[in-house]
Amino acid sequence: MRGRPPRSTQSSSAAASDVYKRQEKQQRRSFSAEEKLAIVMETERPGATVSSVARTHGIVTSVLFRWRAELGFGKAARARLAGVTVDNHAGGHSAQPVVLHNILPIPDGMMTVELGNGRRVFAPKGSDVEEVRRRATPMGET
Repeated sequence: MRGRPPRSTQSSSAAASDVYKRQEKQQRRSFSAEEKLAIVMETERPGATVSSVARTHGIVTSVLFRWRAELGFGKAARARLAGVTVDNHAGGHSAQPVVLHNILPIPDGMMTVELGNGRRVFAPKGSDVEEVRRRATPMGET
């Protein structure tokens, strides 16, 4: 006789079949494009982590990282905007808006069109510059 009590095979096989039954009942959840985007946007909130957002929604982190990649998040560091104060020549601060050119790179296949009000817009290469200006300039502005 051994020192250990005999193990019952019935209980372990019953437990195993119970696990399989539960797995069969669980169906794979599907998320709409809007739901995926909303969940991914939660990861962009200050202090949020991918793992905490995934836990909240009951999904694994690898799925959330895949969604982020599919939606173009996390490929490069997000741009951070800095506050800028411009001193005018009179010694005070200027309340006029300041246009800072060459901050954004020109997207592939696009060109810049300077507008009469000092702004500029991107338009597909080969666009009619005057038509772009006409459409981009609000009524009454030149």
